[in-house]
Amino acid sequence: MALSGSLLDFNATDILQLIKMQAKTGVLTVVSRTSTLSFSFQDGDLVFADSPDTPFLDQLGRRMVREGGVSGRAWQRAVDKFRSDGTSLDRGLESASDEAQALLLEQVDQYRRNAMFSLFGWLEGDYTFSGDATLPLPVTAALSAIDTHDILMEASQRADEWPLIEQHISNGNQIFHNVAGDAPALDATEGVDGLPGWDVLSAKEQHILQLVDGHRDVWEIHELSRYDGFTSSKSLAGLLEKGMIAQSGVSQRKAAQAAPVVAVPDAPASHRARRGSPVLVSLLCVLVMALCLGLVVGMGSVATDQASTGLLASTASYRDHNVRQAIKVYRLVYGRFPDSLQTLQKEGLVDAVATVGLVYKRTADGFSLHHGPQSS
Repeated sequence: MALSGSLLDFNATDILQLIKMQAKTGVLTVVSRTSTLSFSFQDGDLVFADSPDTPFLDQLGRRMVREGGVSGRAWQRAVDKFRSDGTSLDRGLESASDEAQALLLEQVDQYRRNAMFSLFGWLEGDYTFSGDATLPLPVTAALSAIDTHDILMEASQRADEWPLIEQHISNGNQIFHNVAGDAPALDATEGVDGLPGWDVLSAKEQHILQLVDGHRDVWEIHELSRYDGFTSSKSLAGLLEKGMIAQSGVSQRKAAQAAPVVAVPDAPASHRARRGSPVLVSLLCVLVMALCLGLVVGMGSVATDQASTGLLASTASYRDHNVRQAIKVYRLVYGRFPDSLQTLQKEGLVDAVATVGLVYKRTADGFSLHHGPQSS
């Protein structure tokens, strides 16, 4: 089955649901006017991601040298070997310490997750799925595939949490200082107990606090941290709420570079102006919430006043949206709309409960779906 089209017609959530449902193996490539992302899947689950727009190996190399104790020469040899004959980086760095190997796996895993989450923010682009393509894996040890359902759930959680984070971290040029005093150095093993409030912080918050120095802005903290933009922003927001840090100023970045980091988790500086505007951030948040939470009804549905109907209306909208998504998936697979909602049930796309009270009809230009009399 050929899988290709436009994100305007079939969005990232739709594509991932189909790949998972069909347990497909291959490579999904999405191309926009400015960027390209590729994702490899095994039996419907994410294995790895790659993008020519992001110098991943260069970024990873700087971190391995800075934090992993790997020499620049050893890293370059491993990269050259990977590029020439496909030898994985973990095998090319067999003499590296266990801590360095663990850091390597952690960063590769984070990169593929970040690349996938960034796709949810794409408003346009063309996609193609190739069942006979593969992506070279930079590591092999202990890098298991990520359940696509888990990715969709985490995207939903991020969309739910971001409005709260945005109340504290509104753009990337904010500078913070440590209210309680200097935090221990990143590699410190002593002196931690003397910092007030240290014990109540999560491990991620402790790591981010060690990067707050009264001079670095949010972008710099993110780039130096082990985490993606969302996680580092969430940790900064947590530190603010706990009174551990306070804003002390702003950096002199250009306005386009000062957008919230969550919009472009791992974009290099040359891409921030293209993909990091505040307007885009707002659109991404709305889009991800709508697609991942499924709390909106597609075009053609009957609008409801959620202020008056509350939870019942939200639940109905959620079911309606799922049925509409199932109809679109069926059409993508078979090239036509289903004859009835029972057809979707037979294909395992929806269950009987999801279609209760819904009236479906094929039309000359598509289909109609609305609520009708409940059957007794």
